Amino acid sequence: MNRFFVCCMIAVFTVLLSGCGEHIIVNGVSYRVLSKEEEKEMLSFARLTLLNSEQKLTQSQKNFILNTMPDTRISYTGDKRGRISYEWICNDEIMVRLNCEGEFLSRNMRVNARKINLNEDLKKGQKSALEKLTLKEIKH
Repeated sequence: MNRFFVCCMIAVFTVLLSGCGEHIIVNGVSYRVLSKEEEKEMLSFARLTLLNSEQKLTQSQKNFILNTMPDTRISYTGDKRGRISYEWICNDEIMVRLNCEGEFLSRNMRVNARKINLNEDLKKGQKSALEKLTLKEIKH
């Protein structure tokens, strides 16, 4: 009888813990966030998606993506849903970005992979779009 009681207590404790995950509060609403394991799974998904995408990547760019942590931005709009952006700046010329939107780690997640040439404007003999940005003092 004691063994049955202990097994029941362990089962109840396990069920309670499985429902308790990390949460984030956005605009007063609490959302469940990805666990550390799920974040690792998303990163692996991002890397594999880029390596198998139609983007023409050199072997050194592929190695960089596999061996370097990207700049990651996550915003939540629901329980384990929202938008994740992974960005690798391979060198001074190439940036690779993968955007995932929707329900994370599901078939309902939309994915967009891009390879961006950072020097494209300069090669055309034009000024970079970044050079066109100016900061002006705002007067009231």
